[in-house]
Amino acid sequence: MDVEDLLNEHLKQLAIIAQQHLPLVPERQLALTSLVYGILNSSQLCRPQSKQFVGVYQDIYNEAVQDLFMSVTTSTNMNPIGNRSWHG
Repeated sequence: MDVEDLLNEHLKQLAIIAQQHLPLVPERQLALTSLVYGILNSSQLCRPQSKQFVGVYQDIYNEAVQDLFMSVTTSTNMNPIGNRSWHG
């Protein structure tokens, strides 16, 4: 396994842990926080060339990241507790 595969597996495990707990439970909050930071600190978020979006580039990027994390938290809410069939 290469580094990217290991990272993906780690992020997947964090999502599974989050799914196994009810909302507002500390274990779920910790898993989601770790998942968000893991994604942010990975090299998996890419940016288009900034020259394409002069003046609004950072706003577009920030909105895309916000949408991503909304999707992450929504996806973990959709699966029943204990369901290990999360696909990342």
